[in-house]
Amino acid sequence: MTAFDWGAMADGEDERDDAREERAKAMRARLSEADKRAMVTGDVPFWPGLTEMMGRYNARPWPSGELRAKGVAGVHFTDGPRGVALGNATCFPVAMARGATWDPALERRVGEVLGIEARAQGANLVGSACVNLLTHPAWGRAQETFGEDTHHVGEMGAAHVEGVQRHVMACVKHFACNNIENSRFFVDAVADERTLNEVYLPHFHRCVRAGAASVMTAYNKVNGEHCAESRALLTDVLKGEWGFDGFVISDWVFGLRSGAKAIAAGLDIDMPFRNLVYKALPKALSDGRVTRARLDDAVLRILRQQLRFARVGGRERYADDAVGSDEHRAVAREVAARSMVLLKNDPHKGEPLLPLDASRLRAVAVIGRLGTEANLGDRGSSQVFPRSTVSPLEGLRAALPKARVSSADGSDVRRATDLARDADVAVVVIGLDYTNEGELVDPPLRWDVWKVFEPPPLEELPRIARARSQRRTLYTAGDRASLALDPSDVALVRAVVAANPATVVVLVAGSAVSTEAWRDAVPAIVMAWYPGMEGGHALADVLLGREEPAGRLPFAWPDRDANTPPWWSSTRERVEYRALHGERLHESRRWTPAFALGHGLSYTRVTRSLIECVPQPSAGAIVARVRVSNEGARDARELVAIRAACEGEPSQLVGFSRAKVAAGESAVVEVTLDARTLARREPGRGWRSPRGEVRVFVQGDARAGERSISWVDPA
Repeated sequence: MTAFDWGAMADGEDERDDAREERAKAMRARLSEADKRAMVTGDVPFWPGLTEMMGRYNARPWPSGELRAKGVAGVHFTDGPRGVALGNATCFPVAMARGATWDPALERRVGEVLGIEARAQGANLVGSACVNLLTHPAWGRAQETFGEDTHHVGEMGAAHVEGVQRHVMACVKHFACNNIENSRFFVDAVADERTLNEVYLPHFHRCVRAGAASVMTAYNKVNGEHCAESRALLTDVLKGEWGFDGFVISDWVFGLRSGAKAIAAGLDIDMPFRNLVYKALPKALSDGRVTRARLDDAVLRILRQQLRFARVGGRERYADDAVGSDEHRAVAREVAARSMVLLKNDPHKGEPLLPLDASRLRAVAVIGRLGTEANLGDRGSSQVFPRSTVSPLEGLRAALPKARVSSADGSDVRRATDLARDADVAVVVIGLDYTNEGELVDPPLRWDVWKVFEPPPLEELPRIARARSQRRTLYTAGDRASLALDPSDVALVRAVVAANPATVVVLVAGSAVSTEAWRDAVPAIVMAWYPGMEGGHALADVLLGREEPAGRLPFAWPDRDANTPPWWSSTRERVEYRALHGERLHESRRWTPAFALGHGLSYTRVTRSLIECVPQPSAGAIVARVRVSNEGARDARELVAIRAACEGEPSQLVGFSRAKVAAGESAVVEVTLDARTLARREPGRGWRSPRGEVRVFVQGDARAGERSISWVDPA
């Protein structure tokens, strides 16, 4: 596959916004109505395309509106939450793991790799910025987003957009309230004005402010309307209130029910097939359900973004060998190491068990079926196909060439305990995989979903049957019914730690799992997430202290299933969304989480102290200054997260930063608090600043002190 070529769209020398806009309008004027109709829909016919999708979904970019004879390059889409889903791209840790880095600069580098590898393989639009909130840790697609908090997710998503768009267009998804997997095609997410605008939309707004070229609608309904057909979301909020000048695409295949209603509401491209919008437009234009002005607006938005990106990047960067290159693999390893969260590290023989001293290790036992697998996560639309992978066992063997590193899959508990008993340390790798959580790719679709499509032509039936029979696996995980681990995993942990108290439990998952039944029995727990193709090397780096465990949880980890949002349901057709989930729900109910938002231990000792908060009204911001002191013998990479509480409501995250502080030194870290994070939405009256004093403090550190300040008006 060759690198994407913008062709004639890159002509012209003046890149001023006004000149580009005039050029886009001139191009539109040369298009016929048939051309415009082709631009607002996918290029592939429905049934041949769906048949192709039953094989490898991302075997090639999915094209839309390619009119090369008219100088229009078209949109060529690929997925990519953890790497480009084309060819043998670099597989990064999942987005939730990257959310645990709390490092927008690092995420910007991840986005840049995705942009390079997408363009090198013929794509110019990447659907990798998934910013739906983790409202419940059992959500099947938890791994595809960055966390539970709207401010944190918005900052990480915006950084990803900025990185991708150094090379290609970025698509932000799924707009909006897409937080349940099993009923995603029909569930109605009902949210009042304040909940919707304060909790479920700000992270999308942040990505729009970062310049995102495209937004993808969600499958579900919001307040009674399918997202792709919601004028309230697409025209009133996204394009109106936020001033979004990019284009809106539908989620794949089942994203809308009425082509005319969708494009009239503000959808710009019906993806990925020549389908409902294409078929509906002739009659809808003639009877006035869709105006020609609306069609022209959609076409202009698509042309505007193609011209905007026609000359970004440098051609020399998009060679075939850029895909999965050593340089990109090194970034994946760095990200994986910096995402891992040290949940627990109790003393063993008088000292914390971790980090392990490689010079003293004679024998290491790697136990559990996931210890020998490079567990990359979901195998739905986000699946990546790297050339090679590194399992935990392989990573530890490479890092410890002089030690005996043995493995047991745990199916024979006696063999596993014998191996553990004879080892200096036992590393038990347990958790989830694509059979436990992920995209529900083969849902039992109902008649109200399928009825809008024409039956397949008779000549397509043999191809459909053949494609379905050749699928290697049917991926049906979806949402989890419980946070509980498999009972065999719990039994394995208990048996191994009884045989060898020097036991490290490594968890592999996209979100929280229940640790209540066994965490008190083990001295050390590491959350490794789905760590990507270099995950085994990264895990060894962290366990052996070659890398600091810098990850911090991007969500509150419940102690039990009961301490989760009571309104969330993976099966109901109508769910009333509430403002409180995660850390804020725990605070309001006075629940103690197993591990709080932002939790993560270090191999050094760090203290933080809030010095002052300085309002900057002209910028619509407040600068919090925090002294970070490293009292240990190792360099620290510390998270400084600021929370604020007002008007008697639970506190919320208002800013964060990462601080590198050398051993034995201190630094003053400035965290900018965006005034918009505490803005309140009054139904029918718009936004206002919080009333009264605002209590500001450092997340998770009672010693850091707090300040009461008057908030400022957003700029």
